[in-house]
Amino acid sequence: MKLIAVLCCLLVLCVAETESEDGVLVLTDDNFDSEIDKHDGLLVKFYAPWCGHCQTLAPIYVEAANLLAQKNLHIAKLDATIHKKQAARFGITGFPSLKFIRNGVASDYHGARSTEAITAYVKEQSLPLAEEVACEELASKTAAKNLNLVYFGLAEGPHWDLLQNIGKDPISQQFTLLHTSAHCAA
Repeated sequence: MKLIAVLCCLLVLCVAETESEDGVLVLTDDNFDSEIDKHDGLLVKFYAPWCGHCQTLAPIYVEAANLLAQKNLHIAKLDATIHKKQAARFGITGFPSLKFIRNGVASDYHGARSTEAITAYVKEQSLPLAEEVACEELASKTAAKNLNLVYFGLAEGPHWDLLQNIGKDPISQQFTLLHTSAHCAA
């Protein structure tokens, strides 16, 4: 009977959700990678509790978290004074530092420290990596920006996977990724 109780407790610990404070996921050295893997991308605030700028950002970040939760999007925080392994891994030297992390690759957030800017940034980063467009829209979509990468083909297979990997690289933020069917190339 005791064995069953112990196994039940272990099972609860294994499936327990990540702790959150006011809607913000709380990351640690232990849960960092698994939590990043659960999300297509996650904005992480590396902070120090004593930092005045961090304290000023805290209610703004909570408000952004609650707005993003309505879209099933999440943001997280990590106390870099306690969880030094992850702070060192991402080169954190000042507080607060905000980084969008996708597949272990971090991009610095340089936007405004406002609820609106943070929510807009997370929504943008969470969009599909390549926008699907119809043949007749292709000319207008590519004219809208100077630098475009257009994939002509099926949304599957090794070429599609390559496009997805390109889209996950921070450099891809400098251009627009578009996807359309192969017959549009003719």
